[in-house]
Amino acid sequence: MKIVDFKIENYRAIESVELNLNFSMNPIIGINESGNTSILQALLSFDKTRDRLNQGEHLSFQNKYSTKDTKNCFIESSLYLDEEEFEELIKYISVKTSSEDYEKVCLLKDEKIKLKRCLDNKNYLYENTILDEKLCNKIANFLVSKLPTILYFDDFTDRVPEKVEFPDEYKLDGKLKSNKLREWQEIIEEIFKRAEADGIDDNPLKDYMNIEDQDRKDDILSDIQATLNKEIIDEWRKIKKSSKSLADDSEELELEIVHRDNVFEFKVRDKAFQGKRRTFSISERSKGFQWFFNYMVKLKFNPNYKKSLENSIFLLDEPGSYLHSSAQGELLAELKRVSKKNSIIYCTHSQFLLNPEIIRLGSIKIAEKKESKVY
Repeated sequence: MKIVDFKIENYRAIESVELNLNFSMNPIIGINESGNTSILQALLSFDKTRDRLNQGEHLSFQNKYSTKDTKNCFIESSLYLDEEEFEELIKYISVKTSSEDYEKVCLLKDEKIKLKRCLDNKNYLYENTILDEKLCNKIANFLVSKLPTILYFDDFTDRVPEKVEFPDEYKLDGKLKSNKLREWQEIIEEIFKRAEADGIDDNPLKDYMNIEDQDRKDDILSDIQATLNKEIIDEWRKIKKSSKSLADDSEELELEIVHRDNVFEFKVRDKAFQGKRRTFSISERSKGFQWFFNYMVKLKFNPNYKKSLENSIFLLDEPGSYLHSSAQGELLAELKRVSKKNSIIYCTHSQFLLNPEIIRLGSIKIAEKKESKVY
């Protein structure tokens, strides 16, 4: 499924904004408080699987410049189904090939399809004047199940927490509750699932936390860390070879997860000093490594990750804002690589992330605010 554009209506100070994804990289520029972040958060709200991110703050669409209730807020996307997806749609909605409905649905093939999410009630809506409401609802459900993954990165608020704590009841029911650490709790769950360690199958993290044999727990954690290092540090070393300015940290790093009671911590072991291992928290490493770790762990251990991540939508708010200008140039090259199979939308004030050798002039969007309205 390919999303080709978005339309935002009545989201905070945004009255009506359209965003075409004619390019794989789509920078949004504008002065502070011009609505850049609101645009990204509105797009994030289109993906219901991310509703619990940051306790759902992005789902709040009230225009705080107005004392009136903000109503009729929706995010709409235009999308195309490929041939295989269209065949899946026909099977999903269960229409007979000899029926009139089948002929009507076939008109959607190779056509732009519009799917809308109404934030007033959080529901998705597909409208078609020639199909009945029941069939439209089925089509909407199918489209939602096939939507690309949307990943959101905010360089000003995204920080790797020193500790990720799980409530006591998690060991009993294995269920996560809405809280500020929910995203990182999901990431740790996914890390344990991805490791496929022996003896923890149903809910790997819950099973692990209930094991009493400490030696067995240590062995499982060792397997978990091997997976983490393979997915993260191997990528870091690749970047170290090709990018000296972005990779402003040691190559001799290892990642470690420390577990005490219900608390998990990410640690870094640095072997650069005479081959001796020294332990640091993520926050004690360079800004380049902090950005890279946050980016890669959320990418590769997102619950919606499909191993070969393609056709996803990346939303980045001020990416690389803490990096040196030369490192921002390297970051842009990295984003360009990712954009070969994905769409990237990012807000920036940096000229180094608008390099005309990489960014097409027609891809740049300008956000403006006039009389408390974003255009």
